[in-house]
Amino acid sequence: MHKSRKELKLQARRALLGRYPAAVGITFVAVCSMLAMLVVLFLGTLLLGGAMMNVMGEDVGAVAMLVGFYLDCMLLTLFYAMLFPGISRFYLNICQGRPAGVGDLLWGFRYRNGIGASCRRGAGCRLHL
Repeated sequence: MHKSRKELKLQARRALLGRYPAAVGITFVAVCSMLAMLVVLFLGTLLLGGAMMNVMGEDVGAVAMLVGFYLDCMLLTLFYAMLFPGISRFYLNICQGRPAGVGDLLWGFRYRNGIGASCRRGAGCRLHL
């Protein structure tokens, strides 16, 4: 059975009733943490490249800035990938009428089936994605 847009909007409003602060909060926390990490990594890349230009010359500094930029992009992607399961879990809980809070943001780190790592004696370490 297909629902009309009006019915879907009504269902979404009912699900979010009383949960708007948490929904806005989790989105705000995720976006602000990404922006803060972006600024820190970008400034680190500029400082590293500038220092390399002063010490080793312009060519090495430019390469260092380029490598730093790509490393920054990889770290930002990894950071977002680690937060995304928690964000998804939060909105899934809202849709299913379960309790949801900003603490769900770190869900991927708390459960083994989320993102994380485990080490066992004799078995080595494993990364869970």
